[in-house]
Amino acid sequence: MFVFAGYEPATELLRGIADLNEQGYVITDRNQKTNVDGLYAAGDICVKSLRQVVTAVGDGAVAAAELEKYAAAMQQKTGLRPVFPMHKETEGGSADPGHEGAGTVPKDPERPAAERHTGVFSEDIVTQLKTVFARMERPLTLRLVLDDRPVSAELEQYTSFILGLYNASGPGQMVDQETMERIHSLRKPVDLKILVSLSCTMCPELVTAAQRVAAESPLVRAEVYDLNHFEDLKEKYQVMSVPCLVIDGSRIFFGKKNVRQLLDLIGQRSE
Repeated sequence: MFVFAGYEPATELLRGIADLNEQGYVITDRNQKTNVDGLYAAGDICVKSLRQVVTAVGDGAVAAAELEKYAAAMQQKTGLRPVFPMHKETEGGSADPGHEGAGTVPKDPERPAAERHTGVFSEDIVTQLKTVFARMERPLTLRLVLDDRPVSAELEQYTSFILGLYNASGPGQMVDQETMERIHSLRKPVDLKILVSLSCTMCPELVTAAQRVAAESPLVRAEVYDLNHFEDLKEKYQVMSVPCLVIDGSRIFFGKKNVRQLLDLIGQRSE
């Protein structure tokens, strides 16, 4: 037995915006889309035959996936890119992005955004990077390969490669001695393709694991693809969920993996 909270949906916010039925429930299609482009609804406020947690969660997953596709399509169509706010540095705070509560120096409100941007990184990002770069132990070259698509142009304004840079030229993520020896013992070239979605919460662990191994071994090549922009790879490897790991173009695995688990899969090639 469970307590049903009530039959009156809290959809007053949508009246006059999206189509509702006579009882006030939101009308959606099978992908949780309302009659308004870019507006999705999920859960018990929708017209549906069964209202339980399991159906609400399913609605939310579908709506999030469809909204991500819509946002990616609009971004490519308009060329507009999101600007993520940075946390301001508080007294005694740190600009080190690796520390909890890290912040950045507040922006000068009198300076236009165009003047605050220098080269590849914004002034705020440069402030954060200084702490990371101070710990670099080897020379590092960052090369951007761009084309004329809006999604490619995003790399000219912001990149999320900070951890990758740290792995490639600094001390890198902590890896125990046994695992490091396993990386160094690799004797054959390895090609890793990681297929991800930006909304995937399990993808970062696999991405950083592959990144760490590739940064340590010259035999390992790791490439990460956002499936919103690489439909051909999605079809080629029949990707039904992310993250998806493809080893040497033929061996396919799903789900998050840490460095040790990734090395186990690489090691299975000779078995």
